[in-house]
Amino acid sequence: MNVKNKALKDDETDEDFIRLLLVEDDEDDYILAEDYLKEAYGKDIEITWAKNFDKAIELISSHTFDIFLIDYMLGEKTGIELTKEITSNTFVVNAVILLTGMDNREVDIEATKSGAMDYLVKQELNASLLERSIRYALKRKRIEEKLIALAQHDPLTGLANRTKFNLALSDKIQQARRDNNQFAVLLLDLDNFKEVNDTLGHSTGDSLLKITAKRLNESLRGIDMIARLGGDEFSIIAQFNHIGQGSAQIAERLIQELSVAAELDYHQIKTGVSIGIAIYPHDGVTPEALLKSADLAMYKSKRGGRGTFRYYDPEFELELTQTKKLHDELQLAIDSEQFELFFQPIIDTQTNRVIKAEALIRWNHPSKGLVGPGEFIEAAEKNSMILTIGRWVLNEAFKQCINWQNEPHMREVGVAINLSPHQFHDEELLKNVTKAISRSGLEERYITLEITETTLMEVGSVVVDRLNALAELGLDLAIDDFGTGYSSLAYLKRFPVSTLKVDRSFISDIETDDDDKVITNAIINLGNSLNKRVIAEGIETATQLTTVNEFGCHLIQGYLFAKPMPLKDFSIWVHKYHQHKD
Repeated sequence: MNVKNKALKDDETDEDFIRLLLVEDDEDDYILAEDYLKEAYGKDIEITWAKNFDKAIELISSHTFDIFLIDYMLGEKTGIELTKEITSNTFVVNAVILLTGMDNREVDIEATKSGAMDYLVKQELNASLLERSIRYALKRKRIEEKLIALAQHDPLTGLANRTKFNLALSDKIQQARRDNNQFAVLLLDLDNFKEVNDTLGHSTGDSLLKITAKRLNESLRGIDMIARLGGDEFSIIAQFNHIGQGSAQIAERLIQELSVAAELDYHQIKTGVSIGIAIYPHDGVTPEALLKSADLAMYKSKRGGRGTFRYYDPEFELELTQTKKLHDELQLAIDSEQFELFFQPIIDTQTNRVIKAEALIRWNHPSKGLVGPGEFIEAAEKNSMILTIGRWVLNEAFKQCINWQNEPHMREVGVAINLSPHQFHDEELLKNVTKAISRSGLEERYITLEITETTLMEVGSVVVDRLNALAELGLDLAIDDFGTGYSSLAYLKRFPVSTLKVDRSFISDIETDDDDKVITNAIINLGNSLNKRVIAEGIETATQLTTVNEFGCHLIQGYLFAKPMPLKDFSIWVHKYHQHKD
């Protein structure tokens, strides 16, 4: 349900004015609750009364409320049904407290599953209890609103991310279909960005992405939607009266703006941009189809000399020879064992011991040399090759871990493996993991499987069953990139995960960005309160390390200690590290 909702700002306190909807079919109970609320808040609360389900729906659709106090029994319908209506929008947080005349564990569980933040028994109600419940619910609401905002925005550039862009594109399609309008989707990819990363480093690359985002914002009208979809790829939704002319003009302007050299770290960096344009409804009537058409046009633009734009043409479908080439090269890499695992240590700073190593795949390409996963995993995800690669990673990582146990300084070092979204969907996952364990002889307690938060939310209802099956094997399950997606606390409690990995996007600016510091602290506190291990990844400075240690996180991964390294180098590094700390 689309609920109007006032988002509380960071500087608001628990005593700020509250708009509350009280849904209660018994007038005496309403009066009693109203008295308690006025006793607790005085003039700092506005109470609106809905006597039944239908009246509540009417008020919710036309008014703004900060919190909802709902009776369990509402005649023919229940407060559980109303709560589900209110909390049905994944990207809007609504604070709901359920009232009931009976203390019933089943109702308590049902209330939590429906999205209620608290459950109060009427006979136990008083002003103090009600005020405390509302205060905690609003505080939790603010935290979840921050997580949602993070889930919809790119932490590096501040632009909308792919999730928010897809939502906006879906809305735009519905509006255009209703009004019989056209609009354009422009897909932008920076030229020569890889060379900047390879020669000047990822920090310079990140700075270039920030400058690009700033220039795009300055070049576009306020009505245009712009997002960073990932890497050096950006996308725009643009509406024009004369669609062809308008989208061409904006593309030309962006090409001109982004061709201007940027000064970064005393370097004059000149890149450029290639743009693909797709028009609704000619080039697609779904978000997926429009983005695919724009992507093909952008690819054609890059092939045509870069620094240009192209409109989608159906004939582009026939020109994907490069994709086929990559597919063929990946198949050859699988057949001829061109892959290699690098390892990055995870360290317990309280004991100064390496407790695990994250296994990270590299491709020894015959002509390109060592290739990172960013250049081939996405292509492998588009077909079944990712499953073959994933099985190889499992077997190889487990084999290396069992070999470590023959080395005195490595005996207690476990291994962490990333599961791709495609792997997690795979019905053969459990069998593949079990086979790899059996083949290697590795004890399950040494194994961690990492799944990204967004993967867990995408898979939907099968998540808990899949995680439970893996957990029953005795494995450690970790949520990777925690905080970048959006999972409710109720779901998090249901997941049989034992580890949360704080995403590096929060860590990178923790020394200068108060919001990142607050969010990092909140995630660490959340993990500790749920008795889950918390790992801070992307630690690169001593100040970052000190900060997360002070927050209560002592499991660390990052360049401050070591970069990912080949197997032989990793064993030597661990030996030297333990010797030094001993």
